[in-house]
Amino acid sequence: MLRDVLRRELDRMEPGLEPILHGRAADWLQQHGMVADAVRHAMAAGDTVCARDLVHRDYFRVANDGQVSTAISWFDTLGAATLQSDARLLVARAMTAVLSGDLEGGLAWLQEAEGRPDLDPATRDDIEAKTALLHQMHSYADGDMARACDWSAVALRRVPRDDVWHGTALAHAAGVDLRRGEDDTALHALRRCLTRADATAHHLLAVRAMGNLQVLYCGRGDRDAVREWVDRAAGDPRWQRLDEHTLTYARHFAEGWLALAEDRPEAAEPCLDRAWELVRRGPYRVEQAEVRATLAIARARLGRTADAAGLRADVKRILAGCPSPGRLVVPAGESAAGPETGAGGRLTEREVAVLAVLAEGLTNAQMARRLHVSERTVAAHLRAIYRKIGVGTRSAATRYALDNNLSH
Repeated sequence: MLRDVLRRELDRMEPGLEPILHGRAADWLQQHGMVADAVRHAMAAGDTVCARDLVHRDYFRVANDGQVSTAISWFDTLGAATLQSDARLLVARAMTAVLSGDLEGGLAWLQEAEGRPDLDPATRDDIEAKTALLHQMHSYADGDMARACDWSAVALRRVPRDDVWHGTALAHAAGVDLRRGEDDTALHALRRCLTRADATAHHLLAVRAMGNLQVLYCGRGDRDAVREWVDRAAGDPRWQRLDEHTLTYARHFAEGWLALAEDRPEAAEPCLDRAWELVRRGPYRVEQAEVRATLAIARARLGRTADAAGLRADVKRILAGCPSPGRLVVPAGESAAGPETGAGGRLTEREVAVLAVLAEGLTNAQMARRLHVSERTVAAHLRAIYRKIGVGTRSAATRYALDNNLSH
């Protein structure tokens, strides 16, 4: 109330001074990095051009730093009329939605931008490039790796290499390669993503790339590499800054995977619970199924078979909505205690991977190349698998894999 009284008194004594003071405040605030307040004062001063430029310039920096809600509030402060009058702002709003994990919202904002009649060629190209990127991301999130592979080629071609979003296209292409079993290609791309993330201060790209590396090495059964990347993530300030973002699920998933690999289900469970808490916030179905499947194994080993059965049902429900999910690090069809047999014992994670590749009809030489091991190692794994699941032929082992949903 006092503020309103003072404002009326100012208007009476110095008509027209209030907008000037707001403008000065906006200048001072932006010079000192207080963009949210600067936007608010610029709007109060009637300087929508200044406010628009501030938001367009700084939205990515703030959202990328884990403050997505702050960036969204800036757009809200601008108001719908200002936002819809500027295609650049509509694109910026779309990409802020993407940073929050709202891919549907991002596409909707881009469609609104594309519908403006006054687009210059550069802005139209930018909208088309980012639309391709969102289709790539959306296909991946839906568990449609075949479609995501097609969109990856388009996005990598359309998004300029000097655009900060090119790294996001590259990271999702690497994710597709990982799910398709092309580990070497994925590994190369993820290392390039890390280089780009460091060069551009793209924190979310760094977290995505490091997370995918952890999942990749889990898939390879390489405990030392998993542990190395988990430790790197734990000490990386970008992960600490973004610790509530959905992408940080990967570190907790990898920690749970390591604990299970060391037969410590009691240590795995809280890690995997935290992984689920984070991954469920995002749109990525395959990752959600992967976490639930791994948590089912932990619960089963703790003797909680009913919980494990419920989790396995969740996995089947999630994957039923995925047109082509590709490879899961932990096969979704694994039983409550992992792939079980009779007297032969439980299959190891590596044996499950070998069995999944066998089901593709590959020769031992082809399997060795896919798994990055020798043919002798493949043969040894197959002997152990045959003994554990009680079969004597490749066709019988393949049938076991298919019956238990262990094929890729």
